[in-house]
Amino acid sequence: MQERYTYDAEQGVVRNRKGQVIKGFDDGKGYLKIDIYIQSKRVIMHIHRLHWVLCHGCMPTQIDHLNGNPKDNRIENLREVSYSENNMNRLLAWKPNPSTGLPGVHKSNDSFEINVQGKQLKFRDKFEAFYALTMLGRMWNVE
Repeated sequence: MQERYTYDAEQGVVRNRKGQVIKGFDDGKGYLKIDIYIQSKRVIMHIHRLHWVLCHGCMPTQIDHLNGNPKDNRIENLREVSYSENNMNRLLAWKPNPSTGLPGVHKSNDSFEINVQGKQLKFRDKFEAFYALTMLGRMWNVE
């Protein structure tokens, strides 16, 4: 792959031998895929994996987009993670809870609760609960 493509760190893009930017196509889930040839075989792969291979020389198991934007494939926005770490960083299909108006926070009898790694945490204020949920999500991704 490194013979056919180069990573342009200044622009955060991959270029072919002719210097053209490889743009890719949307896979329907927000990620960009590309159609390339590796050892005379046609391969469709996520463009962020190609970025990683060109910069690090190995194929990652899982890639995480730090800012949550699957189209931002700059190498500084990518990190290799385990499958469980990648799942923790997923944005939930957060719909506001009808009892609180906030995603991930539900009202119990005398408190507001969030579920974190199988544990229920209680708070007096719904905004405090939502803030904790947001911050705990960031802490999991720091290692």
